[in-house]
Amino acid sequence: MKMPRFFCPDLSSEEVILEPSESHHLADVLRLGKGECVELFDGKGKSAQAEVVWVRKGVVCLKVKELRCFPSPASKIVLAVSPAKGHRFDFLIEKCTELGVDHILAVVFERTVKMGKESSLGRYEKIAIAAAKQSGCRFLPVLGGPRPFLKAVEYLRNEYPSASWIYGDTSSQVPAAVHLGTMAGFLAEKDVVCLIGPEGGFTEAEKETLKSIGACPMQINPNILRIETAAVAFSALLCFLRQ
Repeated sequence: MKMPRFFCPDLSSEEVILEPSESHHLADVLRLGKGECVELFDGKGKSAQAEVVWVRKGVVCLKVKELRCFPSPASKIVLAVSPAKGHRFDFLIEKCTELGVDHILAVVFERTVKMGKESSLGRYEKIAIAAAKQSGCRFLPVLGGPRPFLKAVEYLRNEYPSASWIYGDTSSQVPAAVHLGTMAGFLAEKDVVCLIGPEGGFTEAEKETLKSIGACPMQINPNILRIETAAVAFSALLCFLRQ
């Protein structure tokens, strides 16, 4: 049976205390107690088997055993995406975390629909942690934004100076399949920034900006996709090619 898995941001000590939400999940939801064995992960490449030492009023202490460190991927997959309203962006964060995307940045394009109060970063971090726990991901994505388009481009160029850039464009005459061989080659050693625009599409000015920095338009599907569908499709393709 699969060992229960919990997020613990610091695995440097011999004994650790789980955060309240993780303690609640272990003690109150799964009803695990003293002596039970679980897996811990820190979202940065470390994981460990651990034994529950004690449970007191919703606080759980565990003894860390068999700590393992995994190397980060040689290349980063960065998704710069227009937010989608409501639970659709929750779905995007969840699925792209499961697939293994390294960085998800919300970007406000000219045609991006204004988001409501539900778009808090803390909410998305919880969704990413839950997705990583379920899927077995060793690394949590960096989450950020929302940033205006031009500032997002500047930020990502500074963070990933040697990255290749692509963006979804249904008007492109070059389908993604044409790029498969080339992409598989550079993903072995080069970061990739993938931009997914709003459902109204990129403006001509935004396309010109992307072309000026060498971004390549790519058609992932001839149909017009929702934001979260396009994000998952591109993420699945890029994460598969990076294997």
